[in-house]
Amino acid sequence: MFTTDLQLLSIRGTSQFKLLTELRFAVEEKHVIVVPAGFVTDLISVPWYVRWLINPTGPGKEAAVVHDFLLSVKTPADYSRRIFIKALQESNVSSDTTRIMQVGVWLWDVKRKLS
Repeated sequence: MFTTDLQLLSIRGTSQFKLLTELRFAVEEKHVIVVPAGFVTDLISVPWYVRWLINPTGPGKEAAVVHDFLLSVKTPADYSRRIFIKALQESNVSSDTTRIMQVGVWLWDVKRKLS
């Protein structure tokens, strides 16, 4: 569960956002992921042609920040993806939206591996 609120500053002229305060996600009681203040993210990476379905700044943005951070510190993609799904579920993102986002992250991982 998220134990802090997401506080962002939009970076002018970009689709990037900067965290104003740290974001904490408790995976388990003694396992907390801390995204530091100052971390820069694009929130939910969504191709333009899917934005009618998934809003890049909508529900699930906290989970996307955690996922982006984990990948930025070289956390294995499989683990990062599992944490992302758990964070989506604990953020009350609908199961349909969670599944769509899960497939999107999986496709991104496949594309990255093939590049």
